[in-house]
Amino acid sequence: MSFLYFCNMMYRIGFLLLFLMLCAGMAEAQSQERTINIGNIGVNVTNAGTIGRPNVRNDPQGAPSMEYPLNSGVEHLFEAGLWIGCINNGQVTVSTGAVDDASGYAVGKSGFEFSPLPGTTVLTRSSLQGSEFFSTSAVSHQDFIVPFTDEFTIVPGSNQPINNHLTPLNARVRLETYAWNFPFADYFTIFHYRITNNSSQPWDSVYMGLWSDLVVRNVNVTNDRGSAFFNEGSLGFDDTLSALYAYDVAGDRPFTNSYGALQFLGVIKNNQFYHPANPFTPGFRLNPNYWVYNVAAPANDLQRYDRMKNRGDFSQAANLNTPGNRVQLISAGPVNRIDAGETVELVFAAVCAPQRDDQPLDSWFARSDLRKHLDWSRRT
Repeated sequence: MSFLYFCNMMYRIGFLLLFLMLCAGMAEAQSQERTINIGNIGVNVTNAGTIGRPNVRNDPQGAPSMEYPLNSGVEHLFEAGLWIGCINNGQVTVSTGAVDDASGYAVGKSGFEFSPLPGTTVLTRSSLQGSEFFSTSAVSHQDFIVPFTDEFTIVPGSNQPINNHLTPLNARVRLETYAWNFPFADYFTIFHYRITNNSSQPWDSVYMGLWSDLVVRNVNVTNDRGSAFFNEGSLGFDDTLSALYAYDVAGDRPFTNSYGALQFLGVIKNNQFYHPANPFTPGFRLNPNYWVYNVAAPANDLQRYDRMKNRGDFSQAANLNTPGNRVQLISAGPVNRIDAGETVELVFAAVCAPQRDDQPLDSWFARSDLRKHLDWSRRT
């Protein structure tokens, strides 16, 4: 065998190995989604860091987005996603899992900055002994373990850039979702985020939260499409139970007499529980916010970080009992510092409840079941 022939063979083998590795990388980073449906609430989650199924209004027969009661057609969410904001190496940086967008998540789209983590898959566990997914490590009747990351500026396994995602935090996220079919717990799902600083720099003045487009419509009966689907509802905030909620005002009533809510349950760092109600974490705040869709949306990291740090106007002067197309953000912080390699835990709940018949629509009495359900999710 000549030396040139040997070199040529090595070149071909090397090229083949590189091709196979690239193909494996593309497979390893494949998008996956799962539906939480063990109880009476159905919620879709993906390993791109999003919650919900935006296309549910066009395809009601598919998986739910955030449906309650299950199989009713009453949906409570277009889409939601994790936000992490901090000062990173002297620069304000925010990584976003979802933002104002008419069609929701798509690979490489601006504002959707989390990606599936190559080499991982979405895992399922169950504490029910009769389940095929039974595991002694399960927390609930239906657990999903969903890994994702913001560290890629190029879509894994491709040459496609993630638009406008130039300064990742290198956050590794392990989302665990918990759901039960007990009658006192079948109307909420727990979202337990384990967020690791996988960079070489500390994160300072950290805020974490969820952007959401909560919208309550009955997709089985509505004829509204486009913006008309979104501009018939309203929202509010329950300070005592740390929950931002939405309800239908003028859309599909009486087929939508329910609330959809996202509830902040706490942050844990080094066994310290961070919550506004905890006197041992002074200065830690919960900041609910909202804005008119795509009108007053924060457009860059500085504006997004500012929204995470400040509370919106939920007073009577805001006139929130009128219908409108508003998106929401509920964020908590600051956590003063998260060192390189350190992990913090962030916990939210997605909660639904019937809306009592009363005028005005969002009265204290109308929220009776919602308060009860939020209390149960908090206790759980």
